[in-house]
Amino acid sequence: RIFRPSGYKTFRPSRFRQEYVFYADGKLKWLYLSPVDAHHFKFGKWWLDSEKANIIHFDMGERVESWEIQELTKDILRISRN
Repeated sequence: RIFRPSGYKTFRPSRFRQEYVFYADGKLKWLYLSPVDAHHFKFGKWWLDSEKANIIHFDMGERVESWEIQELTKDILRISRN
């Protein structure tokens, strides 16, 4: 998965584009893909793994996802399933 900062560039129209907002205090906001197109934000937490700094965890309420950071710059976050 590849993520870009808000306002990075204008993308072609899409029915749904995943969006995450990471806050410095560890809070997380993500756009939920609703099956009836009533997309809305949900809230959770994020943190870096204490043993492997390139692993990021997302607590999304019903589940915790772990991802490996492949690339991180001011213009890109590239992650893959851990």
